[in-house]
Amino acid sequence: SAWRFAVLGLGDSSYDQFCKAGKDLDRLLGELGASRLVTGPSGLAALHGGPCGAADEQGGLDTLVEPWATHLLTRLAPPPD
Repeated sequence: SAWRFAVLGLGDSSYDQFCKAGKDLDRLLGELGASRLVTGPSGLAALHGGPCGAADEQGGLDTLVEPWATHLLTRLAPPPD
C-alpha cells in the first residue's frame, strides 16, 4: 500500500484504557494495509504499549513526544544524495 502512517497516543497510564484510541487507530490502519513509519519513540517495535507510540503523562510527555517526533521527522526526510 502507498499509505504510510504514524500514531502517537497521548494519555495517562493510570487509566484502564491507556491510549486506547491511538492503539485502535494504529491497529486498524495496519489491518487496512498501511505501513507504519514509526513504531515507538525510538522506532522499536512493542515499545510503549505496542506498535504505536503511546506517551504517558505519568512519565512526562516531553520525554516521549520529542524523541518520537524527531524520529518521525527523520523517517519523513528525503534520502541523502
